[in-house]
Amino acid sequence: MTRREIQANLFQEYFRELELALPALYDQGSTIDPRQVGRWSGYWANAWEGYFDVPKAALLHFGTVLGRVAEAHARNDIAAEVLHLLAESAVQNVDWIPEPAPILLSAGEFNRRGGNLQQAESRYNQAVQILERELVKGEHRPAVHKELGRLYYELAYLHGLRGDVGPERSVYERSEIECDLA
Repeated sequence: MTRREIQANLFQEYFRELELALPALYDQGSTIDPRQVGRWSGYWANAWEGYFDVPKAALLHFGTVLGRVAEAHARNDIAAEVLHLLAESAVQNVDWIPEPAPILLSAGEFNRRGGNLQQAESRYNQAVQILERELVKGEHRPAVHKELGRLYYELAYLHGLRGDVGPERSVYERSEIECDLA
């Protein structure tokens, strides 16, 4: 077995461990050791940096799951780094992220929950731009309208957090329109 194959197998094994952590993600009394989240992060970082030769699709999936697990276990430093790297790749429209808008939405939600409303708004607006381009293409219109509905809801929520009642109401209305179109 080559070194690359060993690395890929090791990455897959840690990925399986991480996926097993998902069902109990928000259970009180979770048995996941917070240090394990750090180890998963290290393996993901090695793959991100190219030290482990893994398919980009696996890197993407591992990263999205790692972001959720890290946040749930109060490892916001890890979640922030992983979601930032994925979001920046999504903005660059890399070919290994087939649907960049959900990545940006997840990153924006994480930023909002962490109180970084400006970064959340930026991520949401980037996702809206991507989805509006998708609408012009005319493919998967119901799914695009559904995602736009979610994004406008999040943007309205940001206005509410800031106390901007007028914009909040109009953006909620836009969210409803997008959901109706879906």
